[in-house]
Amino acid sequence: ERSTGKIDHAATFKGIGGREVRWEAVQCKPLYGSTGFDLQAFVAQRKLRQGNLVTYHAVAVNSSAEQPATLLIGSEDAVKVWVNGKQVHENFVRRSPAQLGQDNVVIQLKRGDNILMVKLEQVSAGGALIAALRTGQPVSFVRP
Repeated sequence: ERSTGKIDHAATFKGIGGREVRWEAVQCKPLYGSTGFDLQAFVAQRKLRQGNLVTYHAVAVNSSAEQPATLLIGSEDAVKVWVNGKQVHENFVRRSPAQLGQDNVVIQLKRGDNILMVKLEQVSAGGALIAALRTGQPVSFVRP
């Protein structure tokens, strides 16, 4: 969380039990009527523990204009959000299932790329994250 406004794809970090972790690009695909990736399958493929796990997710939001936006987020469990390195939301909660819009956060986007980073803390087994962005002007999403 020391560099929440910039993603260094070459950096490695010390994870649970001293395990080396790093940023990984994931391919989003159709999933449950939307677009995303299966976090539980991702965790299982890497032989990570299923509960009491912290994951970070980041995307660059390219905005056609400076504008306010509303981030609709749902999580299972706790969630923390940064935009361009500034913390804009934190909700340490235990809830299930994750539903879109459990938390609504008004954020400010600058014109061009904006780094949106989300920390998900799975308090027990399971874990899910769902998010959407409501904007007045067009945005696109790219690898940060």
